[in-house]
Amino acid sequence: MYGIDIVSKRLSKLDKEVIRFALESKGVAVEFGAGYGNLSLILSLIGYKTYIYDLNPSEKLLKVKDLLNLNLFVFKRDIRDITSNELPKGIRIFVAERILHFLRYEECLRILKIVSGKMEKGGRMFLSFSGLNSPLGEGYEHKDLPIEKRFCEPSSDISKKFSIDVPICLYTLEDVRSLMKKIKKVREVHLRETPFGNIEGIFSTS
Repeated sequence: MYGIDIVSKRLSKLDKEVIRFALESKGVAVEFGAGYGNLSLILSLIGYKTYIYDLNPSEKLLKVKDLLNLNLFVFKRDIRDITSNELPKGIRIFVAERILHFLRYEECLRILKIVSGKMEKGGRMFLSFSGLNSPLGEGYEHKDLPIEKRFCEPSSDISKKFSIDVPICLYTLEDVRSLMKKIKKVREVHLRETPFGNIEGIFSTS
């Protein structure tokens, strides 16, 4: 299973920062692993041409999209397999929350490089990574391995608690900073560890 979307009924702090930036001007937005799609629906309603790529798109999201005739495009896709040709050009906003830890480090790096290459100058990437210092890190067998080799299932107790029974890659703040420095024309705007122990970052493209 791919976990419980514990913030599906509310907007996170990072979501609110996405909306604040979106209100400055209109453009193209892309979200990976949108869950119930609340954020993408809001972006569409305020005028963004919005694209969602999700392994299991929400039926509720699809119904709302059709009912309101939104400029919203939903693709059933494993983001590991995304190619540059599948993404729109001139992305102003890219969002990936609560999804990147399901990728191996090298997969995450490859995907973020592809996305950054499709973004417009001055665009923003809004990313969150499940943290090594979060509850998911309790009993995590690969805790002492370097980030490039860190990929295993959570402990049995944590797996049951969060409904995750697939391998995950957990990050520290410095792991995320190092990852993003490997991507050309991407500049750190803000990077923080949340009280829960996850990592949230905002990055600008040039």
